[in-house]
Amino acid sequence: MKIALANFEITDSIPKNIKTITHLIKTASANNADMIIFPEDCVTGLRNNDNPEHDIKLGLTIRSAEILTIRELARELNIIVVLGFLELYDGKLYDSCIVSHDNTMTVDVYRRITRGWHGPAVSPNFYGHGEELKRIETRLGTFTILLCGDLFDDNLVEQAKNIDAEFLIYPMLRDSYPKFKAHWWEDEFEVYRERLQMIGKRTFMINGLINSEGYKTFGGGWVLDELGIVEKKLYVFKPGIIYYNSDDVLSPEIQQ
Repeated sequence: MKIALANFEITDSIPKNIKTITHLIKTASANNADMIIFPEDCVTGLRNNDNPEHDIKLGLTIRSAEILTIRELARELNIIVVLGFLELYDGKLYDSCIVSHDNTMTVDVYRRITRGWHGPAVSPNFYGHGEELKRIETRLGTFTILLCGDLFDDNLVEQAKNIDAEFLIYPMLRDSYPKFKAHWWEDEFEVYRERLQMIGKRTFMINGLINSEGYKTFGGGWVLDELGIVEKKLYVFKPGIIYYNSDDVLSPEIQQ
C-alpha cells in the first residue's frame, strides 16, 4: 500500500487548480502510488463570503466537468483520489470530500458536519452539512474521513474512534493568522496530535496551502500512526508530495 499526500498552492482559479491536481495525480501514479490525498477545498479554495449569490458560483457537483475529469483520470490510472471542494448538492452548498475509486467511476462523498467553514448566521436553506461519518471500503482497506473542525467535536471523535475502519483521512485548511511562527504551530500541532490519539487510527493529515491576499494557510502533511507518532512529514509552506509505503520500515518523527 503506497499512499501519496499532495500539496500545492491553491489559487482562485478552478481551472488552474485542476491542471495542477491532474499533474500531481499523474506524478503519484508514475511513482506507483495506490492513492493520493489532497487538502480540504483544494479545487475551489475556501473563497465563500456567506453570500449565496456569490458562493453558488463556487460550487461544483460530482458530475461537473472539473470533477469528472478527476474521476476519469483516477479510473484510467488505477489510482484512488481523495479530493476536497465546495459541492453543490440538492440545492445546497457543502464543504465536501470525495473518494474517487480507481477501477470504476464511482465515488464516496463525505460532507463536513461541523459549521466552522462559514459564518454562524448563514441560511440553513443554502449552506448544508453532513450528518454522519462514513466507512469507505477500498482495495487498500477501510477509511473514514473527518474534515478540519470535525476533529474538535467530541461526539465526532468518539464516532471516528468506534467506526469499523482501519485508517483516518484528515484534510483541512488551517490558516496562519495572525502571523505564522514555527513555534506557534509546534504547540498547536500537539493539540491536533492529542485529538488524533483519542481516535487511535493511522492518520493521513494534509493541510491546504493558500497565499492569497487576506487569507493564508500554511500547508504541511503528516502521516501519524495509531499512537500519534509522526512517520512521514511534508514541510509547511512547501508544495510537494510525500509517500507512505506500508512496506517501509519507518523511523518515528522523521522529516521528509
